[in-house]
Amino acid sequence: MVATKHCCWGECKSDSRFPHLLHPALKKRLQEGKPIFLPFPKKSQGLERCLRWVNACGRGKDFTVDKVTKYTYICYLHWPGEAGPPKEFGVPLKATLKPKEVLKATKPKRPQPSQPILQRASVLEKSHS
Repeated sequence: MVATKHCCWGECKSDSRFPHLLHPALKKRLQEGKPIFLPFPKKSQGLERCLRWVNACGRGKDFTVDKVTKYTYICYLHWPGEAGPPKEFGVPLKATLKPKEVLKATKPKRPQPSQPILQRASVLEKSHS
């Protein structure tokens, strides 16, 4: 028997028992055969990562690292682009963010320059000499 999965992020109501009530992005993932729930990182797998996820969920003092079990999940909606955790953003968005803060947090970051700025400046000076 498959365990029921529900999202523990903020006040999210995603629940595997009610697929007809899922967010459209999750319904699409489900139709494509992709997972819609991610297991929470366990304390034994890395306390720091587990703590960051617990804090991002914004569930208050009652939800702690000790409450995380093999049945604790979070749905794919709570990352930038509603597509799950990309490599550079392994922590869910905070449940307490306001809409403007969510937009800022999900905005793509500018890539870092391949050369340090001072090194590029010296290269430019040499080329203009």
